Amino acid sequence: MTKKVFRACIAWIVFSMLVLPFGNAGVSAAAALTASLEVDHNTAAIKVISTANEQDTVTVLIMQKQTRSIAYMDQAELINGQHIFQTVLPKGEYYGFVSSAGSGQAELQAFTVENTETITGFRPLQALTVATGGKLVLPGSVIAVFDSGANREVGVKWSGVPDTGTAGQFTVTGNVNGSLQTVKLVVKVGGGTAPTPTPTPTPTPTSTPAPTATLAATPPPLPGGHTGAAATPKPSPAAAGSAITLTAVLDPASAVAKAVVPAAAVSIALSKAVPDARGIRTVEVIITQTEGARAYEPVLPASLFAGDLKQVIRLVTPIGTVELPGNMFKDRITASNSTVSMVIGLADAAAITDPSLRESTSGKPVIELTAKVDGIAVEWNNKNAPVKVSVLYIPKQDELNNSEHIVVWYIDPAGKAAKIPNTRYDAAAGRVTFSTTHFSKFSVSYVFKTFNDADKFPWAQQSIEALASKGVINGISDTSFASEANITRADFVVILVRGLGLTSSFSDNFSDVSPAKYYYEALGIVRELGITGGAGNNLFKPDTPISRQELMVLGSRALSLSGAAMPEGSADDIRKFSDRAKLAAYAVADVAAMVKEGIVSGSGSKLNPHANTTRAEAAVIMFRIINKL
Repeated sequence: MTKKVFRACIAWIVFSMLVLPFGNAGVSAAAALTASLEVDHNTAAIKVISTANEQDTVTVLIMQKQTRSIAYMDQAELINGQHIFQTVLPKGEYYGFVSSAGSGQAELQAFTVENTETITGFRPLQALTVATGGKLVLPGSVIAVFDSGANREVGVKWSGVPDTGTAGQFTVTGNVNGSLQTVKLVVKVGGGTAPTPTPTPTPTPTSTPAPTATLAATPPPLPGGHTGAAATPKPSPAAAGSAITLTAVLDPASAVAKAVVPAAAVSIALSKAVPDARGIRTVEVIITQTEGARAYEPVLPASLFAGDLKQVIRLVTPIGTVELPGNMFKDRITASNSTVSMVIGLADAAAITDPSLRESTSGKPVIELTAKVDGIAVEWNNKNAPVKVSVLYIPKQDELNNSEHIVVWYIDPAGKAAKIPNTRYDAAAGRVTFSTTHFSKFSVSYVFKTFNDADKFPWAQQSIEALASKGVINGISDTSFASEANITRADFVVILVRGLGLTSSFSDNFSDVSPAKYYYEALGIVRELGITGGAGNNLFKPDTPISRQELMVLGSRALSLSGAAMPEGSADDIRKFSDRAKLAAYAVADVAAMVKEGIVSGSGSKLNPHANTTRAEAAVIMFRIINKL
């Protein structure tokens, strides 16, 4: 069965369940597929029969009724026209469908699991023997022993299956459907004909060890006795009606929990998503906690990332949340690509080789982000598609009192680290957020940077120290800030780009900006984004001091572009300033918006629009701009 047909089956199943009413098990007259359901305690068995195609491939999908999340999904080829799917389910109400490309669709009757039971072990399995080069047939089920004392058959999926072309003894691992438990089976290749692959029951149950993961799903303990919570994430209020909740399947060998997101489910969720002020629709995909998982890997249709600027997929996992823009892989994927997956995992702190950085990040979260196309890891870097990331972090009390000094570092494959200036801490959510245009490892830290003259203007000290700690602004030396000095047009653009995380590719720049200058990239970005057209005649005058009026206009435009809900300013908002008539016509609306938003308060009764801006004033305004996001 081709991937395309399989995706079509899944899409039809999910679509049907979301739009059709519940009912008893049945099948249309034109179809030849029937399904019967048996529930024994918390084990469900679905028997599928096709009279049209005895070797058809069928897919089963069971949904949790209350949350409409996928509880179980599987696919199998019929043998002599039938197959039995089996899975363990927690307490709850369920419904579902089975479907195939050749035999049609059948609806499963709604059913209830009254009690939750836990698997404590399995009946021992007899080793399987297969001739070298022969066909290995593994059992589709095993006998599980539950804590209630019951022994019941449960479905199982095998991994680590050997190639029978090589003789030897191998151990394969079976993941029990609907459970975190695994079972081992010895396979001997060479030396005879394989016996019938069925479990051999014995009176005495044996326990099965937990999956061998080196780290639990919860992030590591954090300072102050707090632990990064790994409770199942919940949909954000804005995602009501457009959230998809999935349970991931753990690979014990890698400790990665993977969940496939059906294309039809995303399509329907996008249709229900309410566009924001910029017309962007966001779909939230929530991956529930999986015990023993060190990383989570949601797998999505590649077509979602081909270039649609008006859609975002927000992946919410117990480790972290990432927001993937629709143009993330524009010009990188083709019609032949099927899937894009995002691995969000806990990383080893040993990746931090800098001794001073290791000290400031000690005991704090370190995560790793990896992108894959069709299951293969790829190097991702796209300046036109920044990805927003958030990580759970509960600071110590002294850090919480100065949370503007919480900083995320980017650690490249060589171990070199760099600050991410757009880091912000959301105390209400208990999360550190930042945006990035490339993937690797990221570590949370606490940094306090000051200067000998930072207290020259007490009203600016907090802003100066916070921005310097994040890497948004630098001093004129490591010990001096020069608060009273004027800031240039280019330098303000640099801190604006850093603080807001503005990114864009560009092919041209202002004619008076040399590629050798440190501000070349920042000026190219704001020019490309339309934040400024320069001083006329394709000039920017980068080394000229920036006026207060110019600073306010650039700040307002950049904030609006960053998604902040900036109010529409009017002449009434600046009526209290006696020198308002000195404002240039192009600046009135932006200055009024900055005043209305409380970012600019003026100097007494004056705006002083044409006065130069000092470095201290620029730091205060920039700090307020950042805190509006």
